[in-house]
Amino acid sequence: MRNFKVHLIETLGNKMLLIITVSQIGNALHEQQQQQQSTDSCDLEITSKMDKSGTITSPNYPNQYPANLRCSYRFRSQNAERVQLVFTDFDLYQPPDHENSLCRGEFDHFSAYVDLDGRMSEVDTFCGVEMPPQLMSSQNLIAAEFVTHQYIVQPKRPYRGFRMIYRFVTDFGIKSGRSDSTCSFYYSSAESTNGTFYSPNYPGYYPRKTECHYTFDGAPNQKVRLTFTYFDVEGFGQCDNESQSDFIEFSNYRTMDRKLPRYCGNRKPPEKGVESENDFYHVIFSSNSIFDATGFFGFYQFTSKEGKHPLRRVKSAAWKMHGWSNAVIVVALCTISCLPLF
Repeated sequence: MRNFKVHLIETLGNKMLLIITVSQIGNALHEQQQQQQSTDSCDLEITSKMDKSGTITSPNYPNQYPANLRCSYRFRSQNAERVQLVFTDFDLYQPPDHENSLCRGEFDHFSAYVDLDGRMSEVDTFCGVEMPPQLMSSQNLIAAEFVTHQYIVQPKRPYRGFRMIYRFVTDFGIKSGRSDSTCSFYYSSAESTNGTFYSPNYPGYYPRKTECHYTFDGAPNQKVRLTFTYFDVEGFGQCDNESQSDFIEFSNYRTMDRKLPRYCGNRKPPEKGVESENDFYHVIFSSNSIFDATGFFGFYQFTSKEGKHPLRRVKSAAWKMHGWSNAVIVVALCTISCLPLF
């Protein structure tokens, strides 16, 4: 600064002080305008009429966000569309002695709300640096709020805030099977003999008050086998309506199959999977307006009925064992096939 003053004295003489003062005021005004602009753009309302996807960031991203903010964001879809929010960066300041605490209102936080028949219900509140799961609206509206505070102890580093992608979708975030706008997905062995299927918005929170149908249609000589590698569906007990549980259930018919149990909570599908009786299998996933979880991920496979026939396996094994006579083989086959008749 001393060299700068000497330079001005030599070139501009007595105007030195006036020029320095104007320069400092200009910089201060510029910084104030930048902060004001970031605060003015804090509240946003986006509809699917404007664009089907885009990106939202916190004020001043990726630099330190301002203190004492309360930003609101509203995303509104139309017709059969759902709103999907996917975070790509999340970095909020949390006091050092509360880094492992649950998010609370006095922390910098991001909260999300969904519309349930005209009533806004909180989905979750996120803080700290852990990436939130992707979110999906239950109907046509999802709202969010970003709140920051002024802290006595200043952060040791800049905190970027958040960056997220919004999408207005009709496929519920499910990319497998043939779909329609009512969360129904069709899988045919004529198109693929195996593949994946999963809950809406997986691996994020599945939307509340949503029912999805997965129909598996094989050839007459086939069965359907389903195995699950991930299962997080909220619920209790028998997963019935009285327990107000989210659930997944299976049916060998196009209507409800009362012989087969529902699955939810700690009552997970068998590790070995489930199998249809014939060439048709129907899966229903249902969520209520209370719970949130991250759903399920599974594999489907259409298998040959003949390939699963127990007599074929027994006969093959018997022929390979030395010392067995034909009579023994006949008795073994008769025993296995005739027992169910008595």
